[in-house]
Amino acid sequence: KQKIAMTTPVFMSGNESNATMAFVMPVNFTVEKLPKPVDSSVKVRELPAGRFVVMRFSGGRTAEQERKALDQLKQWMNAERMSALAAPVYGYFDPPWTPTFLRRNEVMLRTDESH
Repeated sequence: KQKIAMTTPVFMSGNESNATMAFVMPVNFTVEKLPKPVDSSVKVRELPAGRFVVMRFSGGRTAEQERKALDQLKQWMNAERMSALAAPVYGYFDPPWTPTFLRRNEVMLRTDESH
């Protein structure tokens, strides 16, 4: 019952049958100060800090675009002898009305702190 300004990016992970959408909260909020969700399916949690390998890509938000970007990122990580510690997370930065060729998207993989 409290409005907060929209922030970017919006993070997506999982698959069609078990998808998660996460939002970055404004800096003036802590987990304790965030409004309590009215819907029980909405959870508030803090993502632990860590090291991520990130690749930017443009285009629409499709499974095909995500797969291509993830494949490229994994190829680069393999060449650098890096491994992923978790499933990919996708970051989307633009509103839906942004032309697809201008959209900024990112694919992120958590990796070992030693790299």
